Amino acid sequence: MEISTIMLDSDVFLTIKSTEYRQILIRDIISVQTSGKYVTIQTTGAKFSFISSMKEVSKYLVNFIKVDQGFIVNRYYIRSLTRSPKDSDKYMLVMSDSASGNYSTEVSSYLAKKVIEQL
Repeated sequence: MEISTIMLDSDVFLTIKSTEYRQILIRDIISVQTSGKYVTIQTTGAKFSFISSMKEVSKYLVNFIKVDQGFIVNRYYIRSLTRSPKDSDKYMLVMSDSASGNYSTEVSSYLAKKVIEQL
């Protein structure tokens, strides 16, 4: 797999060119996460992975909040941020879209504070 080229197309689409060409509606992106050299974009309908960096992708995503070094979320899909019942130093960040349901991830209290500051 080759390194992808990322572009913004008319402030509406994130365009990814690698072995295939894909346009993703920015408003449909729920979260972006990195793992090694791969970036995974979770949308309201599907998940896409490609080779790139978070820095390259995030420069086109204005309404997104950095949750962790390799994880950003679309502020419009955040539904709740609550203290974890299992660990008082952890919080559950829940993102939701009406079609696909809920996505949740555990974050530290430090990161939860950073998310709240960015809302």
